[in-house]
Amino acid sequence: MSVGHDRMTQTGAEQASRACRRPKHPYAINCLLPVATASVLLAAVLPAPAAERGPAEAGAGSESPAPIVVRGTLLEKSSVPTLESIAPYREALVVNLYEVVGKLGKKTKKFSDEGKALVGKRVLVAQWGLFGGRPVGLEHLRVGSDMPLELRPLDEFKDLQFAKQSNTLGAETLDLPIFFDVGQNRAMKDPATAEKYGLMTYKMKDLHNLRHQIKLIGLGDSRAHKGIKPDEFYPDENKRMPVAYNMSYDSTGLRTAMIVMRDYAPCLPKLEWVVHALSTRATKVGYTGREHMWGFVTSPGLLLDRTNRFADWKPDPKAKPILLKDYEWQAGGCYFGTGPGSRGNRRKTSWGWEPRGHGGLPQERKVCGARRSKIDEELLAEYEACVRLLGKRGVRVLVFIPPMFTDPEKSKGDGEDATSREDYQRLLGIFAGMQKRNPNFFFHDIHGFGDNPYTREHFADKDHLNPKGAAKLTAHLEELRRQHAMESRERSR
Repeated sequence: MSVGHDRMTQTGAEQASRACRRPKHPYAINCLLPVATASVLLAAVLPAPAAERGPAEAGAGSESPAPIVVRGTLLEKSSVPTLESIAPYREALVVNLYEVVGKLGKKTKKFSDEGKALVGKRVLVAQWGLFGGRPVGLEHLRVGSDMPLELRPLDEFKDLQFAKQSNTLGAETLDLPIFFDVGQNRAMKDPATAEKYGLMTYKMKDLHNLRHQIKLIGLGDSRAHKGIKPDEFYPDENKRMPVAYNMSYDSTGLRTAMIVMRDYAPCLPKLEWVVHALSTRATKVGYTGREHMWGFVTSPGLLLDRTNRFADWKPDPKAKPILLKDYEWQAGGCYFGTGPGSRGNRRKTSWGWEPRGHGGLPQERKVCGARRSKIDEELLAEYEACVRLLGKRGVRVLVFIPPMFTDPEKSKGDGEDATSREDYQRLLGIFAGMQKRNPNFFFHDIHGFGDNPYTREHFADKDHLNPKGAAKLTAHLEELRRQHAMESRERSR
């Protein structure tokens, strides 16, 4: 099947004529596709469960072929069309170029022969870019990021030949095999059976349950996930009724933080503070972390929330406060041992904080691939726009560079967290300017390029604080929060 460049592969009249003439297909969509609903279109490309099919369909040989599960690196992406450009259609597939780099993860035991045959090859993958008249989130994908893919040849889905497609890739890709991402499709059809928000699902459940009373959320990557101890904020109130929650997750960048700030913070009526541990590497051009592998940025839950205008997140005025003694945290628990990677006693996480073990410092810190890249000023400008949006709602933002272990005998004094001393100072200047322009924004360089009061006893490894260090850091943050709250009140008088 050939792929059109921002156009239908056939004219509308030809499509309608063929759709109405062809034999009835058990999963066929209505031939009037321009007004087809999103749910009908999803059902069209996914076979019904065996219990819903007739005997002939549910018999031997009727099972859908297993998807080819692989990990792919995005090499080039097509532009996501606007809703106006595809009118009267409301759904559009976007064709992106990936290189298959291997199986999904190190712990993946089974790897199909079809998947092995694709390793090292470039493939075209059709993914939903617009669905139900709204962007899915593909526009946020960055070239070079890794994605989990569940593939089947596109020509197996006959009904998709009538879907609008956007392919703005070069002509040299026309001969490459083209697949459909059935994993994205399945999760969008029935998010309840999947991780609705990727690996952020349990945190989103906690946030949803506590949305009526949350006053503070923590954001950031693993340094925040292990370093911000939310139960130490608002101590008099928080130990009785959870009002602070750590929304950080490992290897996430600014994109995830901005989604929470822009899309979900307005759903928290009592929110007063966002505390963001910002690793300097997250500000660099080309840094992707593992945001897309974790699935939140392009998750079906985020898509459905946006499509439904966050109807499920609207506060209930009759909701009663949830007391700590009555609340069961959604986190399944984390391993809390005596060193990095240990599998000691299993302890349940609370307030979204995941503690790291107490000891064992590795000899060297891993060097991030974004070390020599420039600061992404366009991304930081987008971040500042989120800060301004929160300011209009009276929410203050406390941003800090988290401490990392620096051995005074071995440190070269340069290259900390993929950032040279020159870029580090430049970044401090950018945040200082942001603080002058935004009265609700407060910035602190706690790391100090290695010059900080955190010693070996506060770290579980080179990058992450242990529980003792997390308690020390959060006590400092709570002191800063109170100080800035008092300053803001005095300015408003």
